[in-house]
Amino acid sequence: MIPSIEDAIQMYTDAGGTITRDSSFGIDPLASSDALINQRETEFIRDNPTFHEIYSNIINGDGSLMVSPVLSLINITRNLSL
Repeated sequence: MIPSIEDAIQMYTDAGGTITRDSSFGIDPLASSDALINQRETEFIRDNPTFHEIYSNIINGDGSLMVSPVLSLINITRNLSL
């Protein structure tokens, strides 16, 4: 049986491990504009495979569909934040 996330964290910390539960990495330059966030999502969906296709490619393929969408999201965000 696979433990829940909370149980797994508890077991890990009980065994002496430490974990950062809440953290952030970087900032979203579009965070203050819902319109730009929506535009980014629209452009991303238009230009990239679906999340299901990306996930299937990672699990069942070589993972090649992961790189292009990540770079696409970065580029869309950069272009919209200018």
